[in-house]
Amino acid sequence: MNETNFFFIRHGQTDWNQERRIQGQTDIALNSEGLDQAERLCHFIRKAGDELSPITQCSVLYSSSLGRAVQTADPLAVLLNKPITPLDALQERHFGTIQGMTYPELESRMPLESQKINQRDPEFRPHTGESLLDLRARVQACLSFLLKQHAGETLVCFTHGGVLDLIYREATDTAIDTKRAWDIPNAGVNHLVHRPQETPPWRVQKWAFIKHLESQTAGANTNADF
Repeated sequence: MNETNFFFIRHGQTDWNQERRIQGQTDIALNSEGLDQAERLCHFIRKAGDELSPITQCSVLYSSSLGRAVQTADPLAVLLNKPITPLDALQERHFGTIQGMTYPELESRMPLESQKINQRDPEFRPHTGESLLDLRARVQACLSFLLKQHAGETLVCFTHGGVLDLIYREATDTAIDTKRAWDIPNAGVNHLVHRPQETPPWRVQKWAFIKHLESQTAGANTNADF
């Protein structure tokens, strides 16, 4: 069976995650906890045996070209002695002129835009940014590209909450405007399998796996649109 395994990993924590600021494509670095999360992930993969062992057999490491994703990928790249291939298509949704605001600030300054974001209006495009439909099209094209280039292989891709949200919806045929009911934690691991011979072709094997972070303080940020 021509099975392709994807391990999609969200970047570690940043100060803007803690402050609940809309990061989008603003290039914010990991904070000390985020750097620790990246190291914990790498240590777990090295020591844990079966749970994430397929990652060690991956053929390629992809990462969003934003620094917080690359920083999260760095320890694993060293462990596996593989280069990180940057891929702009894995970048977070661009929120345009509302990037940098907290959600309370957005609600106070731009109530209409805040309402459209909260209601997941698929067509709403922040000024100079992307709509959810734009992001979905980008994610779908990215998945098609990866499947074409790496059918039957195991891939590891470091990315962002908004991208992961759309990947989950794509894999589970969940509507783009449905309220999210699944977690997307910082440094969480998500394992999806694509089998073109099956209908539907996608299966979610693991989602929001954070066993490697269990000793950290509970309550890590899980908002998909940061």
